[in-house]
Amino acid sequence: MSIEFLVGDATNVPFKNEYFDTIVSLGMFEYLKGPTPFLSEINRILKPSGTLLFSCHNRNLIGNSKKFQFVLRPTLILKSIYNLYNFFRPETKNVDEKDYYGFSLQERERLWHVVAHDLKEINKFLELNGLKLVGFRTFGFFISDKLFRLATKIQKLKLRDKLFASSVFINRFLGKFTLTKVYGGVFIIKSEKIGGIKNDSSI
Repeated sequence: MSIEFLVGDATNVPFKNEYFDTIVSLGMFEYLKGPTPFLSEINRILKPSGTLLFSCHNRNLIGNSKKFQFVLRPTLILKSIYNLYNFFRPETKNVDEKDYYGFSLQERERLWHVVAHDLKEINKFLELNGLKLVGFRTFGFFISDKLFRLATKIQKLKLRDKLFASSVFINRFLGKFTLTKVYGGVFIIKSEKIGGIKNDSSI
């Protein structure tokens, strides 16, 4: 099997019309305040009834929802334990916990401007560009993220693996139920091509 990697502009890709059966886009949509040029290009190269899968940051993540504040209360204890654990570890006392892949949080904000969307907005963008929302799940819940970050700090492999597994389980559990999945930190959206592109100057 031969694989070809290309680097280019996502709004003007070098492929003919109706070329792909499925398109997967991870870590792209959340950097687009106005994703119409991106989605219209996907519509062009996607076959009729083709599938688009993409990730997107969620504006209504659970930490900002008054409806689910009760979910956060148990995690405050976990957060306190996590902070106390890091404080007493000699190797982390002088480490900047706000470091992000070699960049400070201030530098990250300058380089990456994340745009969070909600389902209503995503659905409107999809419809304007000849796509329909087929389904979605979420991940990145507060408690699962904390467990994952705690696991990365632990040296004991068995305990670390159990925490990683717990984080994945919580993500899958909360990410599939109607009442909770709309409040995960990141959407995984499944959509399908249904037609051409509509004109709407409101977006």
